[in-house]
Amino acid sequence: MFIQTRKLTSSRGVRAYVDQGGLTLLPPEGTPEQIVVFLHGIHGRGEDWMWLADVWRDFLPRAVFLFPNATFPSQVRPEGHVWWNISFNEARLRRDVARVGPMLMELLDAQLDRYALDPGAMILGGFSQGAILALHVGMHWNAPLAGILCYSGVLASLPRSRFRGRTMPPVLLSYGTDDKIIPAAMLGNTSRLLRKGRCDIFERAAIGSGHIVDRAGASLGGELMRNWFARPNPVWNRPK
Repeated sequence: MFIQTRKLTSSRGVRAYVDQGGLTLLPPEGTPEQIVVFLHGIHGRGEDWMWLADVWRDFLPRAVFLFPNATFPSQVRPEGHVWWNISFNEARLRRDVARVGPMLMELLDAQLDRYALDPGAMILGGFSQGAILALHVGMHWNAPLAGILCYSGVLASLPRSRFRGRTMPPVLLSYGTDDKIIPAAMLGNTSRLLRKGRCDIFERAAIGSGHIVDRAGASLGGELMRNWFARPNPVWNRPK
């Protein structure tokens, strides 16, 4: 559970607070009905993404937005964090994501318990390194999430056996055509794997954009989330 240490107010007056675990933005009033968890990129921090909640609040007025800080401190940016030390070796990337994934799953479980909601009321998203982790956890977690937002990220690994007999969440794949960090060409394999798993894929190419989340992409994410939350969700039996 988050321990409140510093209160913030977003540009739209939304209640928020920051602690060692990241940033939390609560609905203006009432009990949260949905949870959106968004994972920052390498050397980032949760509160850098408060502007996303301001965009998404129009689409999800009763949601709580969580922007957790990554697992490890950044060696590049004093106030930043990393989910794992960056590597361009595919085998090491798969190991790193598999190692960090269970930690994130524990956080997600704790938030579902905190707000007494089922996984169908949760959407997981991320940018860059955070998007890689979000895709991995969203595809491997047994709980049926409402959807996944992937901004400038790829799928690290997904054994084919994981697809069998499961309802897979819909996925937004959004990327910039001029991204030099994770080039658009790298997303082809991710798209093919997800389609093999019978995922609903929404692909968006931001023409001329680099390694960023632009406002149009954020708005598309908000619109998709509103639609995904309106769908009927698979029955999920909460563990005793």
